[in-house]
Amino acid sequence: MPITASSIREPMPAGAIRGAVQTDGSVIWYMHGDDIPQPPEQGEQPEPVPQSVTKRQLYRGLMQMGWLGTTMPQIDAAVNTLVNQMPELPREVARSDFFTSRDYLRNNPLLVSALMGPPLSKTAEQVDDFFRLCGSFAPEGDA
Repeated sequence: MPITASSIREPMPAGAIRGAVQTDGSVIWYMHGDDIPQPPEQGEQPEPVPQSVTKRQLYRGLMQMGWLGTTMPQIDAAVNTLVNQMPELPREVARSDFFTSRDYLRNNPLLVSALMGPPLSKTAEQVDDFFRLCGSFAPEGDA
């Protein structure tokens, strides 16, 4: 699907080199250094799901999707809200794990429950697609 003025909800951010229109009409913007995925050809298998992504990749994906907000403070606040609903001991472990980790595993129970449980209620396929998106961003910096 070509990108047109009517298909873009948000203007191209500074530094973006390419956009890709998603089925819901939103646009994923790619910056210098991101691995821009090519659409699969007929009969091709989808890209494998990364088993982990870096903190930078995770935040870029969350901001791009707008699932927990579009800024780091919004995402941090949303994560804190989710974590604060947990009992005390796992709450502090979860908070520490989320905010101090460098890498996030696809099968991390906290991350999976945050994405698949309320209020997001994403499917396993949506979470896999999210990890593919996150994996397409440069792991660190702009290189």
